[in-house]
Amino acid sequence: ITLMYGLDESVKPEEVLDRLQFSGQVVAKLGRLSLFKNDGLDVLKYEVKSTDLNHLRDVLEEYPYKTDYPEFVPHVTVAYLQPNTGWKYLFRTELDGRILKLNQLRFVQKTQNTRVLSF
Repeated sequence: ITLMYGLDESVKPEEVLDRLQFSGQVVAKLGRLSLFKNDGLDVLKYEVKSTDLNHLRDVLEEYPYKTDYPEFVPHVTVAYLQPNTGWKYLFRTELDGRILKLNQLRFVQKTQNTRVLSF
């Protein structure tokens, strides 16, 4: 689940991870499979509902960032598919409503090392 894409490179991972300290687990509920287009491909994803993720996103929005997607829509990317082929997977419902209990946060930045925060 991507919390934010496009944090400014000046943002220090340690500072962000300190601010995102969270007691307990992050709980999220999977919704239905859906699609969006990205670079001409079909992106198959599960919608995600979580007040915990929304809270973490609010904290991240206090830092400088640039994005082409101003509205935060939590989702789990399942696959990048050839154009106009994703529709055939939308009937799958095995994971609809599944509760996820997340206990790690990974900070990835192109110019710096990956950091992991355990909840």
